Amino acid sequence: MLRRFEPEPRKETRIASGGPRCYNRDMAGIRTCVACGEIFVGPVCPHCDARKARPSPAPVAIRGFEILEPLGGGMADVFKARQAQTGRLVALKVLRPSWDPEFSVRFEREARTLASLSHPSIVACVDFGECAGAFFLATEFVDGSTLREILKAGRMPPGAAVTLMAQVLDALAFAHSHGVIHRDVKPENILVDRGGRVKVADFGLAKAAGPGILATSTGEVLGTTQYMSPEQGLDPRSVDPRADLFSVGVVLYELLTGERPEFPPEPPSAKARVPRRLDPAVLQALARDPAARWPDAEAFKEALTRATQPYPPTPE
Repeated sequence: MLRRFEPEPRKETRIASGGPRCYNRDMAGIRTCVACGEIFVGPVCPHCDARKARPSPAPVAIRGFEILEPLGGGMADVFKARQAQTGRLVALKVLRPSWDPEFSVRFEREARTLASLSHPSIVACVDFGECAGAFFLATEFVDGSTLREILKAGRMPPGAAVTLMAQVLDALAFAHSHGVIHRDVKPENILVDRGGRVKVADFGLAKAAGPGILATSTGEVLGTTQYMSPEQGLDPRSVDPRADLFSVGVVLYELLTGERPEFPPEPPSAKARVPRRLDPAVLQALARDPAARWPDAEAFKEALTRATQPYPPTPE
């Protein structure tokens, strides 16, 4: 049975000047808004007005979970919920029965993939299954914002951008070592909590790195075009972990410059105030030929770290 859910109105604290005052700098360039509690970069919080316009979907009642408020969603509705048995807050993703059967298969694959991965920078799977004709996936609740929401304030200071993406690369290195390729790395799937810690989410398009395992039964191309590697668009069955590194390169370029790269890409330092030492690391990740990219996530992370370290003092 479907039941409608009407969330309680969110209380907001406004400052007399007309906008929210933001403070609590957690790391270089990242702040927390006292009005809506979201994380952002820049002097003014971009989330408050957008939050008011967020639609409130009517969730399916999932046994064992108390739904608290909607969080949005794309191909599935996502809610903040409480697990009745443990009292733990979770992000509950609900796939409605009206979706096509092929996506239901991918949804269940996401649950099983997440359940097999345990890493500080990957959202943990709490539970999954089927209830009232709908599939559901419960993951740990990350109290923070998506990288897309943070990007609404514009480009990010280079040090903060590299710090965040280094954590993403740590998560991907772990997933790759366990035979999992994410295949949909983008700002919407990167969560940042209030302490500046990253959680990579949404492994629904992940591909087990092994022979004979396809994206879909028909070889359908899956992913987000703006962040997808060239080879993934041509043949999703042939991608390897370097496809994820290309997507990380696109996200990092967007963090540094405020826009996604055109191809052939200009160096980030030509678009914004970015140290030139970062250019080679980013551009190598964006190579159209996978063989010309960084060989793995750890190598990419090391290159970024070296590029942002201060120069050693000059001997007198």
